[in-house]
Amino acid sequence: GGGGDGGPARVTAVTLGTGVGAYAPLTQHGTLAVDGVLASCYAAVDAHDLAHWAFAPLRLCYGVSSIFGSKRPPTAHYPQGVHWYSRLLQRLGKLLLSPGHFHPWGVAQG
Repeated sequence: GGGGDGGPARVTAVTLGTGVGAYAPLTQHGTLAVDGVLASCYAAVDAHDLAHWAFAPLRLCYGVSSIFGSKRPPTAHYPQGVHWYSRLLQRLGKLLLSPGHFHPWGVAQG
């Protein structure tokens, strides 16, 4: 258990909020358990392992910053609702991967 070994992690806080759109939390293992079903955090692409590898630098940065006491908010506001790193990966993915790898709602077209 404990979350560091892939087991369940302890919930330390719960907050309520209202928003429009979708929320895609980035977890250490790239998965969430919802009503007993294990689901990927990476909805935009069809390859969980590739997406998890691509997000490793961001997870590392947040992990290192938390060691030094950074208190980042659980939700942050980004232009157009997407973290800059996610937006960068979307652009790279559109250049390097065929369109068939993307969920039609996962990446804005255009």
